[in-house]
Amino acid sequence: MKTDAEKEDKERIKREKLRKLESPIPFVIIFRNWIFGKKRPDIYTNLTFITNLVIWMLFLIWSGFSYFAVNSRDWILQQKGIGVTTIINNRGKELGFEDGVFIERMETASLIAILCWVVFFVGLVLLYRKKRIFVYFALIPLLAYIGLNSLYLGLDYFVEDITLFDKILLLISLVSLSISAFMMRNGGSENAGSNFFGVPTDEDVPETT
Repeated sequence: MKTDAEKEDKERIKREKLRKLESPIPFVIIFRNWIFGKKRPDIYTNLTFITNLVIWMLFLIWSGFSYFAVNSRDWILQQKGIGVTTIINNRGKELGFEDGVFIERMETASLIAILCWVVFFVGLVLLYRKKRIFVYFALIPLLAYIGLNSLYLGLDYFVEDITLFDKILLLISLVSLSISAFMMRNGGSENAGSNFFGVPTDEDVPETT
């Protein structure tokens, strides 16, 4: 039989749980912990994560705006009287593209850019969790985005149309993430005994007798 004190403790715990469920804060905390984990990384990793998170947000917003502008150019012309098609085609001719080619590439590039930044966010989550495989989800999409703007749209486009501010942000992201990858490969992560893919090496598996 339970004593009165045990019953009161049980009722008190039940009331506290119900009170917590009435607030959205616990769900936010649970969701945050589910994505990022409960353990905070070291200072450099945390700083790198926050810096790249801001960069990610800026480029994702800009990529989304570009995708909307290119794919809604007829609507923009009707509503605002702005000839997006004419502007892009004229710029394409200046960059050496044939009529209609550059705008098609812009459509494709804007969609791929959004996908790159979505994958990049996954890489940042893995970085925050100190997982070495973050390099594949962060650096590869970043390099793909740079290649998309410098090769697919042309080097002249990257040099003339990508602002200096954007180039500096891309450089900061590339350097900071490369340093994080180097540090983790040299024992700076939780999985210090694992190889580059986060899988334990033969040396780390204890011998059985």
